[in-house]
Amino acid sequence: MKYQLKQLKQIAKRAIRDYWSAESLSRAKNIYAYVRNINAYIRLQPSNAYIRFQLLSCKSLEKLDVLFFYDRPRHWPTIKLVVEELVHRRSDLRLALVIACSKKEFPDDSFLSGIPIIRAVAASLVLFDTQILYTPTPYLSPSSGDPSLRAKIPPKARVVHALMSMNSLDGTFADDAFDAYDYILCAGPYQLDSFRKRAVRYPALSRKWLLPAGYPKLDLILASHSTKRHSVARSGRSTVVYAPTHNFGYNENLTSLRQHGEAIINALLAEGHRVIFRPHPISLVDSDRPDIDRICRLHGDNPNFSLDASADYAESYSMADLMVTDVSGTGFMFSFSFGKPCLFFAPDAEAERGLSGIQFDARHRIGALVRDIDELIGKTAELCHRDMTEEIARFRDETVFNVGKSASYIVDCLEDILSGCERPEWDRL
Repeated sequence: MKYQLKQLKQIAKRAIRDYWSAESLSRAKNIYAYVRNINAYIRLQPSNAYIRFQLLSCKSLEKLDVLFFYDRPRHWPTIKLVVEELVHRRSDLRLALVIACSKKEFPDDSFLSGIPIIRAVAASLVLFDTQILYTPTPYLSPSSGDPSLRAKIPPKARVVHALMSMNSLDGTFADDAFDAYDYILCAGPYQLDSFRKRAVRYPALSRKWLLPAGYPKLDLILASHSTKRHSVARSGRSTVVYAPTHNFGYNENLTSLRQHGEAIINALLAEGHRVIFRPHPISLVDSDRPDIDRICRLHGDNPNFSLDASADYAESYSMADLMVTDVSGTGFMFSFSFGKPCLFFAPDAEAERGLSGIQFDARHRIGALVRDIDELIGKTAELCHRDMTEEIARFRDETVFNVGKSASYIVDCLEDILSGCERPEWDRL
């Protein structure tokens, strides 16, 4: 018996390891059969932390009410408040959290106790039986691209998407980013308008529900960090965070890092400002990396320069007096969260022709638009000494749905979806 258990343990570890890395549906199903067969052994070893974790994982493949999924650690703050609210409000629901990253990057929040947390690739989602799949991951199953790379949606699930950006769609998302979703949680009226415009030329968006939800990640930061503005030193030296977006190809002429990033940082440092360089997380592992490395080599010995490559930007943002970005929605997150101004560096006016949305039409409401380095330096000096806290807060509250209470509203909506109800304020494309 002892020898048989040892053999089963080896089979269990190998099968589970292979299952979580499986890319094809057929292979995943075969491994799942292995997992079900070794459940008896798992139950014999309740004291083993590794096996106990896998037992939770296997149980979670049974019927669920809500399955949460994200593929990068930085996505957790987008859904954290919603998971917490649902756990506290509805202990009767069967929930699970699937994460496509290493176990060391799993969230350790206490309210997750008892909820299965599973490491699995997106292609494995099809194995789950859940009423709702809730995810902030865009492009989960686009109609274009390599079919083998697309996630497989759980067959009976209604898919709820939590947008990862406060921007409107133009210059931020390609057309097929939302093909997989039934319900899309919008941060404000401007996103509703953006989806309506996009649906006219991209029919795949038709029949999807738009929900006036708000932005839980914003609420999380507002609850965690003070928006009280500290005074800039008399010398005029301030802290500026430069946070360019990633070049995804379709937004190439709207981004700043590759062509202007070095010049922006050089100019800010030359004026005596402290600079926190905060590239987009994808830029750190993609084709933008050589530009990042070059800038860091150039200024690595300068005490006024630092690179922030952490998973959470909140600490860097809270230290800054001003942000410089380009088309990134992080500018609105920065200003709406901390009440501080943002400069949008956009030298190519022609590239913006015909584009609309908050990231083009409302930049002046939280700071200013600048077209060249000289204008950038002048506006930096001006805005670092200007307290915009109250006017930014007013604009935020006019612009974003359910500020401070978005998670509660979203859980209300999830309960309605589970019960088959619709709300009058929901908008169907």
